[in-house]
Amino acid sequence: MIRYQNLIFDLGNVLYAIDYALTDQAFIRLQAKYGIPAAQFPTPAAQPVMEAYEKGLIDTPTFRSQMRVALKLAEATDDELDEAWNALLLGMFPGRDSLMAKLKGKYRIVLLSNTNALHWDYLKDDFEPTAQHMHQLFVSFEMGARKPDRDIFDQLLQSTGFRPEETIFIDDTAMHLATAAQLGLHTHHMTGESAFRDFLLRIGA
Repeated sequence: MIRYQNLIFDLGNVLYAIDYALTDQAFIRLQAKYGIPAAQFPTPAAQPVMEAYEKGLIDTPTFRSQMRVALKLAEATDDELDEAWNALLLGMFPGRDSLMAKLKGKYRIVLLSNTNALHWDYLKDDFEPTAQHMHQLFVSFEMGARKPDRDIFDQLLQSTGFRPEETIFIDDTAMHLATAAQLGLHTHHMTGESAFRDFLLRIGA
């Protein structure tokens, strides 16, 4: 068994439950409310806006403005846009704070999450009991980069001093894990509660 020194956790669907389909459906309903023909979400026009926002390249008012243009929702209010955007956020998985408390004494633990200002403001209070057991929080909108870009991993490794061979990255997205593996990090694909139990067994926790 490899003796890891450092744990890098993703947030969405690893520590915090999310369902992208709920935001997809919320925006389609919002379009229907304003008489816009329903389209699959995200539309090609919305995708670069979302990515720029997740990298912190645009602020929240600009994000809302550009989403109105991309989705033809000129009349939608800020509250309506925010509610649809945050619809995917379901809450912390039970027991994650106690698990982090247990792991903290054995490992250095950090978060690496693709997120944005609106999502972060919505979930940060719910996440706080778990976050207090982590040594650092790395979030994409504060770093100017997002997974799977190599740059966000390079920034984390430089900031923490983690040695890749002593570090495992836990995420629910294969392309994110692929970048981490190319940098020499160990990886674990998290796909649900059973996967979390498997991970704990893997590290001997």
